[in-house]
Amino acid sequence: MPARAMRRVLLGLLVGPTLPLGAARAAQAPTDALAAAAPAETGAPAFVDSVRRVTDTLALLRGLDAVGREPGGTSAARTWRESRQGWLLLRLGELGEGRARLDEAIRHFDEAIYRDKTQADPWVGLAEAKLLLDERHAVVKESMHQPAGTYYEDAALQHLLTALRLQPTYPAAVALLARILVGFDAPPLPSELVEGLRLAAAHAENGPLPPLLLGRWLRKPQRSLAPPALDSAAAAFHRYAALGGDRGLAELELARVAYKRGRPDSAVALYLAGAAHGDTLARAAFRRDLTWIADSAKLEAFDRAPADSVGAWVR
Repeated sequence: MPARAMRRVLLGLLVGPTLPLGAARAAQAPTDALAAAAPAETGAPAFVDSVRRVTDTLALLRGLDAVGREPGGTSAARTWRESRQGWLLLRLGELGEGRARLDEAIRHFDEAIYRDKTQADPWVGLAEAKLLLDERHAVVKESMHQPAGTYYEDAALQHLLTALRLQPTYPAAVALLARILVGFDAPPLPSELVEGLRLAAAHAENGPLPPLLLGRWLRKPQRSLAPPALDSAAAAFHRYAALGGDRGLAELELARVAYKRGRPDSAVALYLAGAAHGDTLARAAFRRDLTWIADSAKLEAFDRAPADSVGAWVR
């Protein structure tokens, strides 16, 4: 499996259909789901999840209109309204081109943060909007949380870290962190990502992916001439397995740690133990290793091997 496909599988563990009920409702009645005015502390994850699934721009515009016509309400209600408007505009910006919708989204997220700096939701939305502007090579514009001389990407990473400091288990923040991290093949990581990864990996509610990514980062030298943190890496991989991660992939990662520790016998034993598990992630990882030594015919044979015979095939 190519590295890009492997990354999609990894993300699927974390960013998949985590809110099936909200998703079903959004598919059946997108306007109602997008205009829902549930309190931010309980409704934000479901609302963001619903918005991400909508591809109908008219439904998004109807939701945006409905949210904009809500009465003033309390300060908390106004903050939540600004945040929802930001997410709707961000989704419209994702589906369209240019920057106009994204600039509008930033304005609403800025206003939500101005009203209440303690909520992770608008900080994540702000990070998402700025990362998309950076991908589109947009000229940086100063705004409430975009000081002069700062690139959109740098600001986005700082916003994401702020969100994780406020709510390290907020689903949209953890998902964005994972999406960014799987694009990094090797250290050094920006300091914001390192701190954010440590925060996310410390909470079991975030699932197995953050410890896996943390272990991979710790396994590699963090600076030139600096040794990798192998004990911490091993602990992270054990935590990944304990939280329900793919057992075969955990053993593969631990095999790499053992090899770096100068324990080849242990590394081989762990590697072959991992190969005995034909689960999706383990199989993809072993196939990537095989591409170094196997020709196309052997790779095709590996792809056809039943899950319970992958270990024997690798041996």
